[in-house]
Amino acid sequence: MRSTATRMKSIISLVILVALAVIATQLIRISRTNQQLRADIAEVNHIKYSLLNVDEWADQLKQILNKKIREFQITPANQESLQSGIQNILFQLIDEVELLMEKRTEGQFSRIKRWVADMAIDIEQLRDSVPVYSIQIMDELENPNTKDAIRDVLSDKLDQYISTTNSAVTMKEQEQLMEKYDAATRMEATANIRALIAENMVVVNRLMLLLIAGILLIYLLAFSPKTTVSYLQMTMLVLASLVLLVAGVSLPMIQLEAKIDLVQFELLGEHMRFRDNILYYQSKSIIEMVEILVRDGSLRMIFVGSLIFMFSLIFPSLKLLSTMAYQSGNKRVNRNRLVRFFVLKSGKWSMADVMVVAIFMAYIGFNGIVDNQMKHLAGGAEPVEVFTTNGTQLLPGFYLFLTFVLSGLVLSEIVKRSNGSKLAGSSG
Repeated sequence: MRSTATRMKSIISLVILVALAVIATQLIRISRTNQQLRADIAEVNHIKYSLLNVDEWADQLKQILNKKIREFQITPANQESLQSGIQNILFQLIDEVELLMEKRTEGQFSRIKRWVADMAIDIEQLRDSVPVYSIQIMDELENPNTKDAIRDVLSDKLDQYISTTNSAVTMKEQEQLMEKYDAATRMEATANIRALIAENMVVVNRLMLLLIAGILLIYLLAFSPKTTVSYLQMTMLVLASLVLLVAGVSLPMIQLEAKIDLVQFELLGEHMRFRDNILYYQSKSIIEMVEILVRDGSLRMIFVGSLIFMFSLIFPSLKLLSTMAYQSGNKRVNRNRLVRFFVLKSGKWSMADVMVVAIFMAYIGFNGIVDNQMKHLAGGAEPVEVFTTNGTQLLPGFYLFLTFVLSGLVLSEIVKRSNGSKLAGSSG
């Protein structure tokens, strides 16, 4: 009867294990898709395309100046000063004409030349007529056709100046991403990508919970206070832990993001705004981190990458497989030094738990550093308004790797309890 119940538990565990393998595969696929989406949104909103882009400044300045040109009106408040300015200009022009006439009438027959010039142009009469001329000019400025002509000239000049402004930033990558996500603007592309990320995160969180719940269920099926765990059940537990390990090292563990949400200041009575400027973004899994270190090529980086790979994947995998081999009861296998080392003596050498602590402490450290720097940037920018965001967060890979570490601890206790005196004798 007990054998039948054990067999049924093993079959159920096997079915769950297959389902968990499928879930883990889907989880890795969707998480990597989300990882790429986050990288794309970081690229689209990189600070080089906005706050550090001369073209972006030129576009906003053009909008402000064009607005000021369209709003140009002669009001009672500025009419007097404008008319006074026109009179000053006319007086200066008359003075320049008078100086020019004096230079032209110098030399022989200067009196005759000056008399003829005075007959042709009465300078004093021109000066006396300046107020009348200024009124006529003001009346002409009030003409709608004249206003439109002035606005057109000013707009054309502004366009010429703006066209001579060239940025050194290459927009090719941003334009390709905007085309990829069927967006006409950076804001639209950001909204489209965020919608995809949010949709995928719902699925990711659901799959992660299902994966953890499935692992817990397999452990509950294997647990019995009166009987030892069978070899088949132990195999299910080991394979379940391997599924967790593979998912944990394959999924991104930590996301580092420093973003300036808004830079805002006033220019000519209008607000200039630069939104969603990402300063830094990075999100990697353990496997990707190892690849980067090894690809660096330097001996030191290869050594560090090898250590991470060994203690986060190879060492835990060998310990799990050795546990399953030891549980088989084969005396020859049980006497194998390597198997005995991993089952009985590798606890103090296992670095998986240390990896979890290191990653968590790295998260705390990076989060604190980024948050401090962002607050410092926002606090020291007056009179410019700066709103910053620290997007550093732990991702599903961390939680699955943490679950693997906890499952490894439980598995070790099960092995010790299941083998009782045999383990005690072997260790002695």
